Amino acid sequence: MKKSFREIYKGFGLNEYEISAETDFVTEVLTGLKAKDIILGKELTQEQQKEIESVLLERVRTGRPIQQIVKAAYFAGDRFYVDENTLIPRPETEFLVNVCKQRYSRGDKLRILDIGTGSGCISIELAKYFSNSEIDAVDICQQTLDAASKNVDEYGLSDRIHIYKSDIYSSISGKFDIIVSNPPYIPYCDIGNIQRDVYEYEPHIALFAEEGGLYFYVKIIEEANIYLKDGGFIVFETGINQADIVWKILERNKFRRIGTERDFNNIDRVIYGNYFAKV
Repeated sequence: MKKSFREIYKGFGLNEYEISAETDFVTEVLTGLKAKDIILGKELTQEQQKEIESVLLERVRTGRPIQQIVKAAYFAGDRFYVDENTLIPRPETEFLVNVCKQRYSRGDKLRILDIGTGSGCISIELAKYFSNSEIDAVDICQQTLDAASKNVDEYGLSDRIHIYKSDIYSSISGKFDIIVSNPPYIPYCDIGNIQRDVYEYEPHIALFAEEGGLYFYVKIIEEANIYLKDGGFIVFETGINQADIVWKILERNKFRRIGTERDFNNIDRVIYGNYFAKV
């Protein structure tokens, strides 16, 4: 069975590990069977095999990300709805969630702002962990917010995660304990280095930013004093070689206790700090 699935990918340009990961992912999403289930002897029906083959053939024919085809992606072990209006969640972004978990206790009553929520996966994972939290999740695109709302409803969290259409802070009021954001941060000059399936199919509004990729860091940080409580926490995902620059932006805007977290590729993937009004 797996051999026939691999043959579909012939000449597509993925290595054996990537092919195996994609076929296992599609099998689990469409049938609920994991790779270990197949190894232990559970078999796919002919109808299931045809459905999987159809998805894989579309993947190879169009180059569209496999997650968009099946309308699903996994993040922090949970399944989320995704479509062409949402950035596909990346494993690196889990470090962003983990930093918040390390900084606060599960029982803390927190008010959190998630800027550029996308699929809503960050808000949902934080709401699940911090069960006393209230979260405002904002994005500028209504279609993206529709997808986020679908995920929030699926996890039964609509009473604590509030979805708003907002250009950064434009629809936001009040003070927050945490501002969290995985903003667009790829510089436009790097477009030529982006994978074809990412460039052609994922929303550019969630990928690219002006000012060498720094536009949203500057905008969020410079107005954060209005929306963060004194001592409040801000945390971002950053791109390659951006953490040092964001660090300086944080420092000049009264943020201290600044630190970074490296991902599994040893890249400074997350940067964070606390805002103090009287620095």
